[in-house]
Amino acid sequence: MNFKVLPNKVYLYGPDLVKVRSVHKKFNRLKIKELVSGKVLEIPLDNANLFLKRVYTIGEVAKIVQRMPDTIRKYERLGYLSPPKRVGEGA
Repeated sequence: MNFKVLPNKVYLYGPDLVKVRSVHKKFNRLKIKELVSGKVLEIPLDNANLFLKRVYTIGEVAKIVQRMPDTIRKYERLGYLSPPKRVGEGA
């Protein structure tokens, strides 16, 4: 399985949500920013698949399933989907 890390996307790094700031293939480094603390970390790009798990925003999920974000929220309220992990102002 080929794991591609995408800049400006959200991932789970251990218990923390992080956003990929930059990918440096030449130096085999990945720069990530913790969304809660704001701390910036660097990890090896080669092993990113071991450390990172992709997390999707409600807008991304809506595009994937071809529904409006409000429909996804309705499914959450009705209990069809598990509650999302929230970060930031909506937490």
